[in-house]
Amino acid sequence: MDDDYDDVSSISTNSDSDEMSDEEDVEVSDSEKDKMRLSADLAEASRIDVTMEMYVQNLAGVDTLISFHGEKNGGGFRYEALEWRMKFTKPNGINPPAKCTFVYCPVQKKLILKKVVK
Repeated sequence: MDDDYDDVSSISTNSDSDEMSDEEDVEVSDSEKDKMRLSADLAEASRIDVTMEMYVQNLAGVDTLISFHGEKNGGGFRYEALEWRMKFTKPNGINPPAKCTFVYCPVQKKLILKKVVK
């Protein structure tokens, strides 16, 4: 894996509860990196391979449309967010080494920023 990218890879579903959840927790560490990639699990759940774009909601509830680029990775693909720093983190005052926690909502088909730890 390239050191120049964040990989949204820690997805933990709420499988401990008896209720089905429509959201999955996703953490992104933005530590001196200006790019972000979706994990294979999140890419599959979001169907990013079909749409090549996804809305990302900030803490104020404002959505930003982020485009993605597919790149071969071994026997599959991974998806890099284009202009991540310029379109999302910088306008929202998120600077390295901030750690962002997102929730992926499959109903709304978007990542929702829930917490930023600076």
